[in-house]
Amino acid sequence: MKPWRRWSTWWRTSEAYTARWLRAAHATLLGEMPILAAGTALFAIIAVVPSLAAAVAIYGLVADPYEIHSHLDGLQHVLPVEVLQFIGDQLERQARRSTGELGLQLAVSVGLAVVSARGSARALIDSLNRAYRVRELRTPAQKLGVSLLMAVATLVGLMLMFAVLVVLPAIVSAINTRWISLAMMMRWPALLAIVFFSLLALYRYAPSPRPLGPREQTDAGGPVHLPHRPVRHICLPGAGVSTVLLLIVSWALSMWVDNIANTELVYGAFGSVIVTVLWFYLSTMALVVGGFVNAELERHAGAPEPDRLMY
Repeated sequence: MKPWRRWSTWWRTSEAYTARWLRAAHATLLGEMPILAAGTALFAIIAVVPSLAAAVAIYGLVADPYEIHSHLDGLQHVLPVEVLQFIGDQLERQARRSTGELGLQLAVSVGLAVVSARGSARALIDSLNRAYRVRELRTPAQKLGVSLLMAVATLVGLMLMFAVLVVLPAIVSAINTRWISLAMMMRWPALLAIVFFSLLALYRYAPSPRPLGPREQTDAGGPVHLPHRPVRHICLPGAGVSTVLLLIVSWALSMWVDNIANTELVYGAFGSVIVTVLWFYLSTMALVVGGFVNAELERHAGAPEPDRLMY
């Protein structure tokens, strides 16, 4: 093939591929998606308090629950101050309640955390279904089971984060005090690893099962089906994109709140709650973008196109 024809073919392919991504981004990030993300943020803020209560109750079984708040200071460079203030206030309140009643509070808190997080999980499932542009094919019982598993996994992930922030430095300090600075630095890669692998599981199991079909390869004679090379679920790129976006969203929101917005003047005592809801909303949109990236890569690899009548 002559060079100018090769360049012309490359330009047409790139133009079509770019237009496809833009159409998918328009369908994903506009329309109903911001509303679904807002619903997910609402359910998430409802689930925060019982989830933190469960975390305090579980942590209180092995240590002083009042110590948790003191270990949140290291997150001030990652999360907005208002979000940390909201979480810290809830932790202090739950720590005061946990004295002398850990057994009963543990059972009640875990139950309330799972039930409350289930609503947020179902809203997130619906948001990811829109990102992948697939219909929900699971039965209500199956979807309920997935949402409950997501709620339990969220609680476990929260406890792992607390363990990395609190338990890991304490263990290292007890073994060798010279390694404490290394342990304090290793907390952040460990937290990123927890977030990344949690997103891998989220993109693999949260969206509705979708037909992937055989990989297709186009040549001059038309599409050639290669059934021996089926399309696989793609989760890694979206998890990486979402992890980076979560860091950017947290940093940008923190900068905006600290330097531009005056939430205390506008919202008064509700300022920390408003910023926390906004952080949940933007984080949900970041998760949706990761699902959108995975879905488009799967379709580029040969998965069937979505049902356009849905959108």
